[in-house]
Amino acid sequence: MSDIELRRRRLRLALLALAWTVVGTFVAWLGALGWMSATVLTAGASLAFIAHIRRHADSMLRNLWICGLAAGFGELASDYWAAVQYGYLVYPAGEPMIWASPLYMPFAWAVIVVQLGVIGFELADRFGLGRATLATGIIGGINVPIYEYLAKGADLWYCRNCWMLAGTTPYWIIVFEVLFALPLAFLARKANDSGPVAMFAWGVALAIWMWVGLIAAVALVGQAPTG
Repeated sequence: MSDIELRRRRLRLALLALAWTVVGTFVAWLGALGWMSATVLTAGASLAFIAHIRRHADSMLRNLWICGLAAGFGELASDYWAAVQYGYLVYPAGEPMIWASPLYMPFAWAVIVVQLGVIGFELADRFGLGRATLATGIIGGINVPIYEYLAKGADLWYCRNCWMLAGTTPYWIIVFEVLFALPLAFLARKANDSGPVAMFAWGVALAIWMWVGLIAAVALVGQAPTG
């Protein structure tokens, strides 16, 4: 298979996975389906990525997936900070947890890293890394808060005690997601040129960046309204 065809298939997969998770979360919102719906959606996208990697020996997607997993498990600290230290984030009782997060959460972050990273990679090739970085940040700031809006009705999680858009989506999360998505085009390029060990290290760096981004976002727009 040519590199051009591989890239087309990779991008198509990322866009389909994005549609799968958005539409699936909307369905979960309609039926208040809870944590099992998020687990199924995350597992479905993850298995599709793994199948693609195995079938096409796509080292770039493999490396980006490794980066996403490292970032996802590292992000557990940020989730703990938001849920326990700040008290902004609440998960329903009774679901499988890892630390203060649902068991599916690290894998869900890995899915998002792959989705936005692949899109950022193609944007960087077409428009340059600077514009792709800005565009990916904007896409992250729009895309991920969609899940935040739907999450409460889907019985996945909800936020409290902070400034929120439409009563459901905290402003700090919007800022946080923009900051999180900014490096993804760069990291996707690294995934195309680097090996698994290097991308694991980049994933750890992304997790640290996410924690810093959380602190910064909360400092900017996280305080609860008074009066």
